[in-house]
Amino acid sequence: MHTMKGSNEMPERCAECGAVLPAGRTCQSIFDECLGLEMANPAYYGQVHMLTVACFMIQHGRYSDEARNWIATQIQDHLNGVPVQYIRQRAAGGVKQANRSWQIMREAGAAPQPRVDWSITMVDIVPSLQDASLYCNQIERWARATVDEMKAIN
Repeated sequence: MHTMKGSNEMPERCAECGAVLPAGRTCQSIFDECLGLEMANPAYYGQVHMLTVACFMIQHGRYSDEARNWIATQIQDHLNGVPVQYIRQRAAGGVKQANRSWQIMREAGAAPQPRVDWSITMVDIVPSLQDASLYCNQIERWARATVDEMKAIN
């Protein structure tokens, strides 16, 4: 009897967001690929750069609780029509270290954030990588889902 190698193996999952990972890929490698597309094609892929970074950072527990809540508000505002340039101005004016009492990045050793079963993750972006319009639409869907599902951790 012949059995396929690996047929009984469980799929690998991202330890941070819980996504089922494609063979040989990590959320970080997919994120890096997205950033490459966004930087190489800012007029097309780069339109959603803020959303890409924010969703990845939220779902992978990289932001402090305060920063996560701040960026969630910015994502929602952007999805409701506030231009990214205005959000950048907010960040420059109100999020500088001198003007806030909280850290942006989660401190090493901080208690992990509550686990969320994200309906859309970095992995779900992979099928849209070859088409800028589809990519931007999928990133926006990811952002809407992420902000909505964050209610479970607030």
